[in-house]
Amino acid sequence: MKMQNKVKVTKEEEITNSNEIKNLVKLVLAVTVVFFIFYGITILVLKKDNNNETKKEEQTQIDLEKILISQMLSQPENNYYVLITIEKDANNTTYNSLKEEYYKKENHKKIYLSNLSDPMNKTFVGDETNLQGDIKNFKFDKSTLVEIESASIKSITEGSADILEKLNNLE
Repeated sequence: MKMQNKVKVTKEEEITNSNEIKNLVKLVLAVTVVFFIFYGITILVLKKDNNNETKKEEQTQIDLEKILISQMLSQPENNYYVLITIEKDANNTTYNSLKEEYYKKENHKKIYLSNLSDPMNKTFVGDETNLQGDIKNFKFDKSTLVEIESASIKSITEGSADILEKLNNLE
């Protein structure tokens, strides 16, 4: 009789052990599934953030040739040009093409660009061009090419036709 009890207890223990093993396997599988779900979500979020950072880097490129009119007399070079354009000037792309051609020449001067449609330049829009007095009193009514030498204005070229001619003849 003692042997039968031992066998019965052993069967009950086996059933209990079997249930415990099943529960343990279920628990391990559940933890593994949860781990891989969070891992996948983490990978997706990191890829999305990485794509956003790439886009931000592309957006934050600074154009060192574009300046505000208020800075036109305070550039690091001693001799340079400032091309001030208006939005509606049909020759804006031609100006850029001529500037690029001019840059291919040796010993060229730098050409800075400034657009009157920039909100920071709105105070410089006027009924006629005036470059007398202090820089904060300057006014422009059309596209203008200004040659700067030693932080002062050397020459002024106004109007599309004259600017195109001047840019074509720059040496």
